[in-house]
Amino acid sequence: MASNLRVDSIVPATGTNVSIGTATGGVNIPGVLTYEDVTNVDSVGVITARTGIKIGPSAGVAATIFADGSLNTSGIITATTFHGSGANLTGIVSIPTGMIAPFAMSSPPTGWLECNGATISRSTYATLFAAIGTTYGAGDGSSTFVLPDLRATFIRGFDNSRGIDTGRTFGSFQDQGIPAMKGDIADAHGQSRTQTNAVSGFTNVFEGVGTSSWRTSIESSSGQYAEVRFDSTRIVPDAPHGGVRPRNLALMYMIKI
Repeated sequence: MASNLRVDSIVPATGTNVSIGTATGGVNIPGVLTYEDVTNVDSVGVITARTGIKIGPSAGVAATIFADGSLNTSGIITATTFHGSGANLTGIVSIPTGMIAPFAMSSPPTGWLECNGATISRSTYATLFAAIGTTYGAGDGSSTFVLPDLRATFIRGFDNSRGIDTGRTFGSFQDQGIPAMKGDIADAHGQSRTQTNAVSGFTNVFEGVGTSSWRTSIESSSGQYAEVRFDSTRIVPDAPHGGVRPRNLALMYMIKI
């Protein structure tokens, strides 16, 4: 026989089964080939379909394999590797709902929301609500909940009983802070009188402590300085917008929905 077998239609003589003997070439079917309840397909030979091979549905999931090797399905695919564009894929379980990540663009991509403290619908974002609940705010208490607000905020690892950042609950906000720094500046003439003076435009870092001693006379004494000033910017650069600020880059935190 010829190297190719072309079948336009097959009608069984009796019953519902059709048997085709062994062919030594390819089987060319001009259309879509649908397999229904196939238990064995011989791997020897080539099956060619003009517009694609439709497989299934099985458990409500169907797929079509096209001549260029692409696969179109609306079901769940389990695979160890994936090659190609995933721009139109949804429901990728490798990125769990509720994951937060920094992005190098200012607009959220599909499947993500900005961590901006917005109040959103519990029903519209049911999967996200199931993941984070009301940890960052209960919204109206019934139909909405609140996203974490990470604008201009650093993330810190939850202490979780380690004992370094104690007294906090998961997801709680912590305001700016710096370790306490204290020191005394005393009068060299025997506590006759000292005072604190604020520098214009700044909060006075010193406070007055105790009372001075009255002296009828103070002898003139030369020295290095008329006053001593505390200036933290001699060690740490000024952060005019609050907080103790490390070197940083402004990106946008987003949460997977």
